Amino acid sequence: MEALKRTYCGRGSRPHRADLLLKLVIYEHSQARYQAVQWFKDLEENKAVQWLTFGMKPSLTTLYEFRDRAKPLLRQLNHQVVRTAIDEGHTDGSCGALDGTTVAANASRHRLLKRKKNNRIRVALGDPTAPFGLDKLKTYRPLYNVQTMSDVDTDLVLAYETTATTADNGQLLPMIDRTIEATNRTLEAVLVDSGYPSGEDLARCKKSGVVVYAPWNENSFTEVKRSKAGKERQIPKDQFSFDPSVPGYRCPEGKMLRYRERTKKQKANGDYVTLEIYQADRSDCGACPLVARCVHGRSGARTVRRQEHEELIDELKERMKQPEGKKKYRKRGCTVERRFADLKTHRGLQRFSGRKQERADAQVGFTVLAHNLETLDKLRIRKREAQENAGKIAS
Repeated sequence: MEALKRTYCGRGSRPHRADLLLKLVIYEHSQARYQAVQWFKDLEENKAVQWLTFGMKPSLTTLYEFRDRAKPLLRQLNHQVVRTAIDEGHTDGSCGALDGTTVAANASRHRLLKRKKNNRIRVALGDPTAPFGLDKLKTYRPLYNVQTMSDVDTDLVLAYETTATTADNGQLLPMIDRTIEATNRTLEAVLVDSGYPSGEDLARCKKSGVVVYAPWNENSFTEVKRSKAGKERQIPKDQFSFDPSVPGYRCPEGKMLRYRERTKKQKANGDYVTLEIYQADRSDCGACPLVARCVHGRSGARTVRRQEHEELIDELKERMKQPEGKKKYRKRGCTVERRFADLKTHRGLQRFSGRKQERADAQVGFTVLAHNLETLDKLRIRKREAQENAGKIAS
C-alpha cells in the first residue's frame, strides 16, 4: 500500500484514499464489472460500494487514472497474497498446473488493415497489438492469451501473464520464472499439456530442478486420429531404438537408419528447432514385409527425425507411463480448468474492456487478485474450523 501511495506526486489537491480506491476496484472486478463507468455509477447507487468506500465520491477521470496507476503494482500485491498463504501453511507452492486460454480483445474483427506484401497478416484498428486467431467458438478475431499457473493443493493462482500470442509454446519457462518470483521458493513440479514443452525447455527445467509432467505431442484428438488411421497408420517412431554408437536408429526388423542431414523446423512462436534426419537404405525397405505400414513417402525409404535433447523427451515419455506420473498429472484438469471456468463464468473474463496489452494485463491482474483474496479467506476459515473440530475431539 505504501508503494501505491508513493505514486502520487505530492502536489495539487489532496488525493482520494488509495486504499479505498483499491478496495473498490478489487470488489468491482470480483463482481465482473470492469469498466470505470460502472464503478462511478455504483458509487452513486450501490449501497455495498458506498459502505466499502465510506461514501467517497471520486470523479470518473480519477477512477480511470487510478486503474492505470495501480497496474505496475498488481504483481507485487498478488505476490503478497500468495506468500501469505504459504507462510500460514495453506500450501507450499511447490507444484503448479499451467495452462492458457484466449480472451477476446476490445477490438472489432470487422475493421481490419491488411499488409500489402502478405494478405494473411491482419491488424485490428481498435487494438493493433492483439494478434488474430480462433477463439473457443471458432470465431476468427483479435485475441490475447492469458496464462495462469494454478496451485495444485489450493485454488490460488500463483502467477499470471497476458501475452500477445495465440499459442502456448514458449510460455513454459517464463511462467516458471514468474511463479518462483511470486512464491519466493523453488518450484518442484509443473503440470502442462503437450503444447508447452520442447527439448530445450526440458533441458533448462532439469537444470533448474523442475520436473515436467506433460504428454509429448499428444492431445485429446491423438487417439481419435490413431483409431481412424487403423491398419494404415504408420509405424510410430517409438518402435525404433536409437544406437548412439553408430549413431542411428534400428527399425523393428533390425535394419539400421543412418544419419543423413541436419535441418531446422520453425515452431508457431517463430523459434527454430534443430532436427537430425536418419534414413534407411532403400534396398532394406524394399525387401521389408512392413514396407506398406512403414514407408509412406516418395523416397522409398523410412526416415526418422531426432530432436536436440531427445534423451530428455524419452525421460518425459517414460515418466508419464509410470503410475505415479499418471496420478500426479490427473490433478491438472481439475485444477487449472476450474480456474478458467471461474474466471470466464463468474468473473466475466470473456472480453477485455480496455485496449492494448497493458490494459488487458491490468484487468487480469485485478481479477486474479480478487480471486486470490477470496481464496485466502476461504482457506483461513477452513483451517480455523479444522482446528476447532480437532479441539472438540481432543476435549
